[in-house]
Amino acid sequence: LALTGVWLALPSFCGWPGCLGTAALSGQSRIALRFRSGFGSMGGHSNEGSGSSGSSDSDGNGLGDESDAYYDGYDGNNLRANEGNPNHPSFWKKLGIDHRPDNWKAYVSFVDDPIVMSDLRRQADERPDDWVDPATHKRRRGLLEFKINQAACRSKEERKAAGRDAVKVVDAAKKALGGQAMVLKNGSQAKKTDLNTSDLDLKIAGTQMTSQTRSLLQQELQRTFSGKVEVTRKGILRVQGESGQLCIVPMRADFYDEEFEATIRLGKNDFEQKPEARKAVRAVKVKLQEAGVDVKGYKVECAVQKAEAEYPDDDFYDLARRAMDLLGRERK
Repeated sequence: LALTGVWLALPSFCGWPGCLGTAALSGQSRIALRFRSGFGSMGGHSNEGSGSSGSSDSDGNGLGDESDAYYDGYDGNNLRANEGNPNHPSFWKKLGIDHRPDNWKAYVSFVDDPIVMSDLRRQADERPDDWVDPATHKRRRGLLEFKINQAACRSKEERKAAGRDAVKVVDAAKKALGGQAMVLKNGSQAKKTDLNTSDLDLKIAGTQMTSQTRSLLQQELQRTFSGKVEVTRKGILRVQGESGQLCIVPMRADFYDEEFEATIRLGKNDFEQKPEARKAVRAVKVKLQEAGVDVKGYKVECAVQKAEAEYPDDDFYDLARRAMDLLGRERK
């Protein structure tokens, strides 16, 4: 055991798989063991480096050329298996049909019928360029729905901050406009078509607003919020609150133009009992946001409403694609 730098080769115990091939001792008294993967011959002895009557491989992995041949042919074997499976698209591609038919089970018994197969190929050729197979459609739909949920989610603290901002606006409206003034949630948050980056829209109801009363409200808001209160070119008030940007919109005012009055009349009831349409609006907003394109929210809502009126049975994914077409944007 005290030998230093000397390696001793021991005969192998043959006849069993994984038998001991060699043992070695170093000056640090560490034992190195090498196990052979192959089968030795009965009664044969061999030293390390010498030949053995048992099977062996050049790289010591016990698999040799047969393993390489197996893995090299795996893709080919897998393809052949798929081509024999009617549930797999490769089966239909081999027949000259790009995608597995939606009702593929009904056609399995007719794969040898040239008339039926010719009709299937014709149907595939007549599909629109943007057609996708059901599996791809489902995957894309799920991914987009995940993005929508992420983009619309607000934390508990963010919701509390929005509530505090709303209370401040209520106090300012009561002081400036009188006790009859009411502050209600409006816009995309009320319709549930908002993203977490959307403004908090609050509408002032119960009073007819004029330029003079708007100035009074602006002064009260200026005292309440630290940020600057601006009057937009449409006549609404905009201020930076704790939760983000607030848009304070009078429901009745003598300074609105006809186009803007129409957008205000687009109320939350337009999307009640329409979960697919609401998700479609959010989906379009997400896609536009990803593309860095700024489109007014009410235009997106109008496009989705128009698509839904024409295709009431569409889910949110298809409604969003149609709305993108109406907005003149590339659908992806």
